[in-house]
Amino acid sequence: MSKPKKTGTAAPSRDPKQPVDETGSDDLEAVLAKEGSEDPMERKEFHDLRDRAAYVAVTGAFPTHLRPHSVRLLRQAVEYSRTPTAIDGDSGALTVRPDVRRRLRLDEHPMVVAAKRFVAEGYRIAVAREPTARRPFGRAWLYLPLDETRAVRVTVHANGAAAEGWA
Repeated sequence: MSKPKKTGTAAPSRDPKQPVDETGSDDLEAVLAKEGSEDPMERKEFHDLRDRAAYVAVTGAFPTHLRPHSVRLLRQAVEYSRTPTAIDGDSGALTVRPDVRRRLRLDEHPMVVAAKRFVAEGYRIAVAREPTARRPFGRAWLYLPLDETRAVRVTVHANGAAAEGWA
């Protein structure tokens, strides 16, 4: 049995060392300038970065399962710290650079505001539900220890809504 002949032109080859995701600008300054854009897709890129940076501001850690473009932008927006950077002061090694924090208005972000309110009531940040679990940027998990084995658990979402339990 013979193989069928291939016809047409082959797809252009791609350098495997180059990232596949070529959408948007990898320049942080360009994305920060898109806040007031008339184009809704450009505004979305700004707000997506804002949500991801808010997660870093709350937990002091990178979210998992981000697309390469988002990772490149977020890497430019954060810096390492030798002291805990989560808003409860217990964990985290990453902080959003002060100039980026100001331009993204992270102190006004709904997730940051809600998480700070819970931390003021004694809640602590749980970076993940389990050691190998995903850390989605749209949710931050907090808990209030009651004793050695029990705790009240709360999920704070990117829009500032809070839900009982770790959803």
